[in-house]
Amino acid sequence: MPHATNKANAPTKSGRRPRGSLSSEAILDAAFALAEEDSLDALSMPKVASRLGVGVTSLYWYYRSKEELLDAMLVVASGRFLGQLPDYAGLPWDEHCRSYFREMRRIFHDNPVLCDFLIFRSQLSTVRPRTLFLDRIDREVSILLDAGFDPETAARGYMAMSVYTQGCVQKTRLFERTGEQENRFAWHGSDPIWASQSPEEQRTYPGMEQTQEYWSVSFAADADFESGLEFIIDGLRGRLERPEKPARKRAAPRKQKTES
Repeated sequence: MPHATNKANAPTKSGRRPRGSLSSEAILDAAFALAEEDSLDALSMPKVASRLGVGVTSLYWYYRSKEELLDAMLVVASGRFLGQLPDYAGLPWDEHCRSYFREMRRIFHDNPVLCDFLIFRSQLSTVRPRTLFLDRIDREVSILLDAGFDPETAARGYMAMSVYTQGCVQKTRLFERTGEQENRFAWHGSDPIWASQSPEEQRTYPGMEQTQEYWSVSFAADADFESGLEFIIDGLRGRLERPEKPARKRAAPRKQKTES
């Protein structure tokens, strides 16, 4: 996401910031701009201070540590993410879920900083960003309940699609951060696997050779994601359409034979 700089709060040509122009919002803006230009891991208080044209100690009047700054950024990132998710009101439950999780994946893919915050960092935060998501999660689970799913299936179904989507995003993002190139045919011929094996260790993998065109190292292709999401939706649809089994009748007690 392109980052807009507030020119009124920018450092002057001398490199010094106008008196009284520093604020928590300006610090957050600078921190996000740096994270987008470089990476979240490379963010530091001295870099933020340099970007703003102030001494690093000035930042600690607003954020007592880098962790506190990152926690504040996480809250902002959560709001930005939720603000980009469409409503999809009125769609059938299956098309709604398909559109919802497709869009979740797209937002993370197009906004690496949001991805790094909400997929990688949210578990380490000292704040609770999940509370910001409760309204949206409640709405999504309610759609499954209104479609006729029982509470357990609605909850587990939503979690399965959510964890699957976040896992795909995480796998793709980790692959991108390594700077490697996609190789969908990593198993073909097994040469990449065997390169470091001695002749005695080498063996064949017939099952993987037979299915090699469907394996993906990065899981970045749309087809990779869509196939798994459809598996989950199809499984949920089967549960919804499955007729209820009639209650099993208790077997009548066996009559005991009387001796004549």
